[in-house]
Amino acid sequence: MKKFAIEMRSFWQAWLLVVLFLIVLAGSYAQSQSIGSPAPSSTISALNIDTTYLSPPLQFDFYATSCPEAPAIVSTMVMNATSYDFTVAPQLLRMFFHDCIVQGCDASLLLNSTLLYTNSPLYAEKDFQKNDRFDKFSFVDLIKQELESVCPGVVSCADILAMAAVSAIAATQGPEYQIELGRRDGLSSYQDNAQTHLPGFYLNVSGLLDSFNNAGLDIVDLVALSGAHTIGQGHCDSIQDRLQSPPIYPIYPSYFLNQMKTVCQTPDGTFDNNVVAIDMDVNSTFIFDNGYYKGLIAGVGLFTSDQFLYTDPRTMPLVELFAQNQELFFQQFGVSLRKMGKINVLTGTQGQIRQNCWVRNSNTADVDFLPRI
Repeated sequence: MKKFAIEMRSFWQAWLLVVLFLIVLAGSYAQSQSIGSPAPSSTISALNIDTTYLSPPLQFDFYATSCPEAPAIVSTMVMNATSYDFTVAPQLLRMFFHDCIVQGCDASLLLNSTLLYTNSPLYAEKDFQKNDRFDKFSFVDLIKQELESVCPGVVSCADILAMAAVSAIAATQGPEYQIELGRRDGLSSYQDNAQTHLPGFYLNVSGLLDSFNNAGLDIVDLVALSGAHTIGQGHCDSIQDRLQSPPIYPIYPSYFLNQMKTVCQTPDGTFDNNVVAIDMDVNSTFIFDNGYYKGLIAGVGLFTSDQFLYTDPRTMPLVELFAQNQELFFQQFGVSLRKMGKINVLTGTQGQIRQNCWVRNSNTADVDFLPRI
């Protein structure tokens, strides 16, 4: 019986490998490093989700005439910044996800909170707890300033986030992905939207799938995009549930649990919320690779939501495939990243091209300039 179970598991792993290969093959783009448009996923189709918005009029060479220097400027600035501050790359990659998953890739994450006519604050996405931890907003502003000096009023902040994300991957020894451009910037940003749509650190796979499905992403996208946790660091308060006594499921291996307690607790056992430097990929936190998945198999996924990907039978085979085959992970991550980058984008005359990423242009009508509840 045990032998039969092992054989069946191997069969399903092989089947998933074939399916993923076909998905990637269907999405292959003519350029050597460019990952092509993904075929519609069976998961999305089965849920009857309208996916027409996943194919907006974006182009790889959108700025070829209006600002051909744009991709190189972003890439160079990200590479240089990452060389002296490693936290730049993972934050830029996560900022792109946090922007797109909430109300689409419209740079709403970058807008500052505003005041209503009553002078009471209306908080933006940026001020939600999971976003408030980002401290590289000013770096995005520097990129915008440089682009404005070369091509004023041309490159959107939404596209800067997209270009910065793929540049961040390259800066950490990952693939040099290409991504379509042509997004425009949104006019509204609400903290409540971020609270509703950003997946929590404690979610199981069902909860994660709810969040991803709502954005038009499927189970393969969930596992692939979670691989972004191969670079960067987490906060102690994000794993407090796993350090309590008794710890909740899934439980860290005892040696790792003791390590995390040493990092996150003071000598008298008091929990320290202020500690940040916890590697999300214990294997290679400075390199974009498939080490994250190997960590899940070893039981040392940092967040509860990470480790659930390996304990849930729906996602376990994908974790094992990506752990075994780094090239397959790279291929699928590129497909899923570009798919995510097309969620509810503004194009044409929609939205605007902000002059400064943190505020709408001054000539915006008041009814849009001041967010409404």
